[in-house]
Amino acid sequence: MLYDWDGLFDKLRDIGCPDGVDRINRLNIDKEEQEEVDVKDDCARELSFLMQALDAVRQDYLNFQSKGEPFLRPDNYYGEIVKPDSHMVKVKANSWPSDLDLAFDKDGTKPLSKKRRGVSPRDRSRGKATFGGKRKGPNKKRKSRDSKFGLGGRKGLKKQNTAETTNYSRGFHKGEFLANKKRTK
Repeated sequence: MLYDWDGLFDKLRDIGCPDGVDRINRLNIDKEEQEEVDVKDDCARELSFLMQALDAVRQDYLNFQSKGEPFLRPDNYYGEIVKPDSHMVKVKANSWPSDLDLAFDKDGTKPLSKKRRGVSPRDRSRGKATFGGKRKGPNKKRKSRDSKFGLGGRKGLKKQNTAETTNYSRGFHKGEFLANKKRTK
């Protein structure tokens, strides 16, 4: 195989970090000791990747602790993801606008009951005021339905075949059906 070594090193310089960049901006870890790993053994290869990652974490942990730089999440990290604390202070300040003060009585303890105009206090539970006070008994439509179907509505399930109605053959004719008059014998 033929490789374009000059082109490869040129691209490496393009994507690589310059030498003067701080380690915090590069975030790379170099493992100093190289151990031979059988490339055909998947388990050993994965184990070497895992150990390399754990070494990198240990090395970075000690590095950040020695410099005193913050590297752990703050206690309210998940709360800050949704809204920052400064924003929540503003929301809390605006959560009780003066319009809501009108919905409570002067003490601020009991909510005011809404009163509907044109409805007397004894009729508020039923909606509009009824003429002549309370209704006495069911209306005309309910009475007619009760007389037609009985108290409890239509009984559709009672209209099912029984042994007597199945054997009742009045109105059944064994003769030819006259449905197709065009057909002749």
